[in-house]
Amino acid sequence: MRKISAKNYNYMFEVLPPLTVGVDETINFLITLDKNPELAKKIRDVNPVHAFMQGEGYDNHNIYVETKDEKYFVLGKTKNKWNTEIFRYNDWSAMTPEELKRYNWG
Repeated sequence: MRKISAKNYNYMFEVLPPLTVGVDETINFLITLDKNPELAKKIRDVNPVHAFMQGEGYDNHNIYVETKDEKYFVLGKTKNKWNTEIFRYNDWSAMTPEELKRYNWG
């Protein structure tokens, strides 16, 4: 977990479209698709008011959170590498495991 400035947090949120937005959606992605309950637990432990996942290309993506006391963190990276295109052009939450395999090359 790495503390960052509000300016850095907002920059990452605004410059590239986030891949997941919201605490529940980010946790759901980590548990259901990334099979990463450890990072999902870190999010719950911090009890954030906002969270999002950000990345570019085919890579492990960063998880950003904002806490109630307006502190900002990069909590970690996804366990698996993901192709950013599945988030920007598709509704990943409605995809079947077979469809996801086409985009997650790992």
